[in-house]
Amino acid sequence: MKTVVILRLKRLNYQPNTTRHRMGRRVLVVGGGGREHALCRALSASTSINEIHIAPGNAGTLHYGTNHDVAASNIEALLALADHHDIDFVVVGPEAPLCDGLADQLIAMNIPCFGPQRLHAELEGSKLFAKKAMDAAGVPTAEYDVMDATTDVDSCLDARSHEPWVIKRDVLAGGKGVVVTSNRQEALEFIDKSIQSDGHVLLERFLPGEEASMLVVMDKSGYVCLPASQDHKRAYDGDTGPNTGGMGAYCPAPVITESIHEKVLQRIVHPMFTHLSSMHVPYRGVLYVGLMIDAKGDPYVVEFNVRFGDPECQVTLPLIEGDVGELLFGAA
Repeated sequence: MKTVVILRLKRLNYQPNTTRHRMGRRVLVVGGGGREHALCRALSASTSINEIHIAPGNAGTLHYGTNHDVAASNIEALLALADHHDIDFVVVGPEAPLCDGLADQLIAMNIPCFGPQRLHAELEGSKLFAKKAMDAAGVPTAEYDVMDATTDVDSCLDARSHEPWVIKRDVLAGGKGVVVTSNRQEALEFIDKSIQSDGHVLLERFLPGEEASMLVVMDKSGYVCLPASQDHKRAYDGDTGPNTGGMGAYCPAPVITESIHEKVLQRIVHPMFTHLSSMHVPYRGVLYVGLMIDAKGDPYVVEFNVRFGDPECQVTLPLIEGDVGELLFGAA
């Protein structure tokens, strides 16, 4: 049976941009993966969208709009493209352009952007920044240590030797900057390489349980939670091999029962919304909440991302009943 989510758009601060508005909007989707194909497909069904432009896009997005040979990493070219085609708002797929300040520069051009500004993009760009934000908001997450060249690494590993070591780089790594291992040599090598390249690295307490994720569309006035999903990151069968950005996903995730969903809202989503809303720069876009549900049914945050997950986006958007174009523009 198909799960349907009816979006309550009134919770978001939907105010049409009268300086650029026309009959039907022109949207620019930044990115070229399966996530962007899913976004274009959903946007093409919107009665408020007149034209879809994609940079760079892929063979699938050609069915819904015009691809442009502009890399998602080329900020200047993206800005010129948006200006040339009189784009009404931009939807950013990948995280790197957001961390590079694409939203900030679009806003300076009076072009709304579905995706947070550089300040909030650090929630994904820096694991340490995200941990400090969770601490400030009182959001449950794993305890952690920050290790650098002056740290007694062996002592830190000894203190957590009764469980697998969870080691996280503090940079964007395409979903592959985390190692979970019980092999001390593997842990030492990853820590050493990370400190050499990044200056420091995080060692977290291992959180046993089942993973899931929730996409939360928000602006300064409210938020809408999309159904929880579950992706599988290991490269090989049997949940083995290195982590990837995601080998596949399904939605909804059965592990997120009604009672657990309520805990996620009360303990994680609402406190983070309150924290982000208190800052001088409003959060606009989607907050990806990576969750671990323990044996007691208590949720903890594993990570935050500042964009739609891929592949999660591909299995979540088809379950939405409502105008996705209005939703995304309302939160841009």
